[in-house]
Amino acid sequence: MQFKMAGSPRWLQAFYRAYFAFWIPALAWAATWWPLSLMYWMARWLVIAPFVLVRPKYMRAVSGNLSRILGLPPEHPQVRRAAWHMMWEHAYHWIDFFRYAQLPPEKVEEHIACLEGWDFFQQARQSGRGTLLLTAHMGNPEVGAIALGKHVEPVHVLYWRDRFEKAEEFRTRMRLLGNVRGIPVDASPLSVVPALRVLRSGGILACHGDRDFNDQGWPVVFFG
Repeated sequence: MQFKMAGSPRWLQAFYRAYFAFWIPALAWAATWWPLSLMYWMARWLVIAPFVLVRPKYMRAVSGNLSRILGLPPEHPQVRRAAWHMMWEHAYHWIDFFRYAQLPPEKVEEHIACLEGWDFFQQARQSGRGTLLLTAHMGNPEVGAIALGKHVEPVHVLYWRDRFEKAEEFRTRMRLLGNVRGIPVDASPLSVVPALRVLRSGGILACHGDRDFNDQGWPVVFFG
C-alpha cells in the first residue's frame, strides 16, 4: 500500500521521518513497561490520528475498500466509523507486536487462548519438507509468527520493506527478538530466491496470500 501510494512532497517526507523516528522507538520502549490500555491510547491518538489528518488519502483508500464491503457510499457514517476503527486496530497491532516480541516465551504463552489446526502443522513439519504458511492480510500475523518462533523454531517471513526507515529498523529488530527472520522482496523475481532456499532446507516460510508485490498476481474480485 505504501509503495503504490507513495509520492509525498519533500517537506512531508521529512515530517514523516521525524515523526516516526520519535514515536516508534518510544512506543517500542514503553510497550512492556506501561499499561496496555495507555499504550493503545497513545498509539491511537498520538500516532495514528495525526498521521491520518496530515495524510487523508490513506483514510480515503480504506473507506473505498470498506464501502465496497458494506455496500454503502464512502461518505456514509457507518463506513467512516469502520474506517477509523480499522485505523485504530492497526495502531493496536503495532503495540502488540512490540510488546509480545519483548516478552519471554512463557509470558507469550499465557495469552494464547487456543490452537486450531495444530495437528496439520505438526504433520507438515514431520514430513521433513519445507512448510509454507499462507495467511490473509488481516489481523496481526506478526504476533502469531513471534509466538511460533519463540516456541517452535525460526520462522521466515516474506515482506515488502517499509518506506519509513525507523519503522523498518524496529520491525526487523522486534522480529529477531521473536526468532523471526524477514525476507524482503521487490519487483525482481530473484528477490524470492532466499525463500526457496528456506523451503528446500526444510524450514518454515510465512507470507500473506493477498499481497501483489510486483503487479503480476492473479486478479480476484472480493466481496462481489
